[in-house]
Amino acid sequence: RSEGRTRNLVSVGHAISKDLYNWDYMGTILSPGKQGSWDGLSILGGHTIYHDQKFYLFYTGCSKLNSWTQQIGLAISSDLTFFERFGDGPLLDHKHHNYEFSCADRNPVEILSAWKDPHVFRDNNQDRWIMIFSAKSNLPGPYNACIGMAVSKNLLQWEVLPPILEPGIYAEMTTPQLYHANGLFYLFFSTMAEFYSPDTPDRKSTRLNSSHLVISY
Repeated sequence: RSEGRTRNLVSVGHAISKDLYNWDYMGTILSPGKQGSWDGLSILGGHTIYHDQKFYLFYTGCSKLNSWTQQIGLAISSDLTFFERFGDGPLLDHKHHNYEFSCADRNPVEILSAWKDPHVFRDNNQDRWIMIFSAKSNLPGPYNACIGMAVSKNLLQWEVLPPILEPGIYAEMTTPQLYHANGLFYLFFSTMAEFYSPDTPDRKSTRLNSSHLVISY
């Protein structure tokens, strides 16, 4: 978010390695869509999984249809080289009563929308896929950042559920990840000092950024 940084025309690249130290760049695998489309400005944070001999790339698409808008989409590949977008629009419908899609009129850090950073996790106990993502809840006030949740049986059609975490003290919570180990779910996310509510007891003016962990039993 620095003043000199631009997020326009960002694409997704591909590199391969046999030892995790030396990498060969394989080129761009996903570029912004057509000008004026829902992902026509940039392609940002996402998550790729392999299932049934296909690669599913869940990504954040950005546009300026109304303001600087972020939504979640899907592209699919069989070889990690050629990806085809699934559908003509975003994967998740942001019109859900538990979320506020745009809060440009009351956000202290100029975050115009938050429906981004998808992370997909297999829930074998219920034979389904879980997606968590960065979002805004319908809590009053500007510090309504939350971690949203959606579920799917086939990775293509998704049902948006209420947020799984809405602490009411952050203006933005980004790049969430969910893992299951030893009977517990571990939810990680990132934020920055400028996104903390001034009423947060443990806020520190020297904190530039931080990562958080929430454990669910």
